[in-house]
Amino acid sequence: MHLTFHRFALPKAGNDANDYEDAMFPPLHAPMTRRMRRRSLARVAIADGATESSFARLWAELLVEGYGTGHLSPSKLEQDLPALQGEWLRQVSVRPLPWYAEEKVRDGAFSAWLGLEVRDLPRGGRWRAFAVGDSCVCQMRAGTLLASFPMDSAADFTSRPFLVGSQPQHNARVAQALRTVHGQWEDGDQFVLMTDALAAWFLAAHAAGEQPMQTLEGFTMTDGSDGFAAWVTELRAARQMRNDDTTLVRVVVTRDRTAPAA
Repeated sequence: MHLTFHRFALPKAGNDANDYEDAMFPPLHAPMTRRMRRRSLARVAIADGATESSFARLWAELLVEGYGTGHLSPSKLEQDLPALQGEWLRQVSVRPLPWYAEEKVRDGAFSAWLGLEVRDLPRGGRWRAFAVGDSCVCQMRAGTLLASFPMDSAADFTSRPFLVGSQPQHNARVAQALRTVHGQWEDGDQFVLMTDALAAWFLAAHAAGEQPMQTLEGFTMTDGSDGFAAWVTELRAARQMRNDDTTLVRVVVTRDRTAPAA
């Protein structure tokens, strides 16, 4: 199969890129090599670090990288998370911090976390996704919304979703909070991964009979991120999108016609 990626990120209004606390895998500026583009299995992930927590961006980055590289499995969270939590604490501990920041470190960082796995098998294309929190993935086919996960309505979003914590004491219910879904894909299907503010706009627009996918398809990597940034800024100003770090990963999946499915 062949995967085409379009990735965009924008911090909250009034913040600069250093204040952005979401994360994605593959990383925003990672080149899409042939190895990443043509394969029988691919993993994509996004995470939405909670602004009020400590070193949320680092925790979000560790979560998406852990899943994307196969070192963190949603089916083995209780076994795999401690190593990731230890790495977060190690990286944070080497930084000189004022006393009040040390207090926040003890409480840890929190993040929503969403992953998508796409496979090309002899019996056809398969996909599965998992989520903790309120980032979303939508499967689109020829302009039709086939699946929306874990939310299927803008009304489903709340201000207090369950989040994955970097400190073990906050994760007693993480396995119960994790949700999963699976399905099939066909040639040309698109998967759109979005953090909560963008996902809420997308689902509200779709429910209103609009065509939000056409808008997102208008943003491509060759165009750069200026168009996406201007569009999000306009929606925020009109109060049609909440002012939050905004992340979009659009993946187009097509059959690799140069070789049979592996």
